[in-house]
Amino acid sequence: MFDHSSDTRHLCSELVRILGGPSISLYGNLEEIGERSAVVLTESPLQRRSKVIISCGMNKLKGTVETCTLDKTLGYYVQVRLDRNSRWNPRWFTPKHLYALFRSVAA
Repeated sequence: MFDHSSDTRHLCSELVRILGGPSISLYGNLEEIGERSAVVLTESPLQRRSKVIISCGMNKLKGTVETCTLDKTLGYYVQVRLDRNSRWNPRWFTPKHLYALFRSVAA
């Protein structure tokens, strides 16, 4: 799991495409997003430490796969740590069905 202590997380639903290297190109559903992380539900696993781009229409988030966990019913939950220069901001891109899940109260 990510350390969300300084990150506001949002549940959401948005069809996205994941790209990376010559062999990664698949669609998934963006399930959760925060300034520093994202979770995408896919039908195929992605290897840990893979560099990926999450393409949301004209918007792109770059990051590294932190974990990939199989849910036998739904598919693979891929957790992506977003690069420092590719942080998410709702003013820049707002997924469909956005719902705030957690806001840090840390100083």
